[in-house]
Amino acid sequence: MTSCGPPCDAAVRERHALSIGGFEISREIETCELLLPPHAHSRGRIRIPLEGAFEERVGERVHRCDPGVAILRGPGVVHENRMDRAVIRSILVEMPPERYARCISQSFPALDAISVPGSAVEDIPQRIAGELERGDAASPVSLEGLVLHLLAAASRIAALRSGARPWAVVEAVRRIESAQGRAVSLSSLANELGVSTTRLAREFRRDQGRSVGDVIRERRVAAAADALLTTSLSAGAIAAECGFSDQAHMAREFKRLRGVSPAEYRGLSER
Repeated sequence: MTSCGPPCDAAVRERHALSIGGFEISREIETCELLLPPHAHSRGRIRIPLEGAFEERVGERVHRCDPGVAILRGPGVVHENRMDRAVIRSILVEMPPERYARCISQSFPALDAISVPGSAVEDIPQRIAGELERGDAASPVSLEGLVLHLLAAASRIAALRSGARPWAVVEAVRRIESAQGRAVSLSSLANELGVSTTRLAREFRRDQGRSVGDVIRERRVAAAADALLTTSLSAGAIAAECGFSDQAHMAREFKRLRGVSPAEYRGLSER
């Protein structure tokens, strides 16, 4: 990807921001297109949705950002977004490249992105939102500490992921991504890989921050969304092709993860 469209910042409806210690920390309500074309930002960013969710693609890697999940991205990283709904309420932390470089572990590539599960950031997003709302004399100190805590969590996860990953998890992810409509489950993957379901479930969640079932459902919905945008296949045909039991099953999962029905999603892309 070489061309960059306008960033989502242009659609911010409300922003409550404070600058401290080289960070600009904001509580935002954004009205965005459901699909944002490839674009980049000049500063490093941490973004955590509080309400609403989105997918962020950097190269071939897709990060799923549900409420409470932090996405950390270096300056100049070209990425594209798919929003679950048109209004996202989130915490955003921005920093200049030199501040970003000082804060992030060398194990984390500058031109990449990493998602940090909610279990690692705990209640930090809510505490940041609360300090922005309070805005007293102690808030700047508290906010800087909370952001540094976020960066420390991201650095540790980046360092962990840069090491050897469990082979069963790597292979399970590959098989999920290449399933192409084939029925996939935790038990079938464990059986194919010759490991116990308990071991695979434990290592998968530790490595991915999500369950095997979560990733299978997300990949099916992502494949269905892509088919809705790029083909003229009927919803029933797409459901069968993407591994859903029927069209109603696809509609339920699509609505749950994307916030709209398959028909509404296809209609939005045609406007």
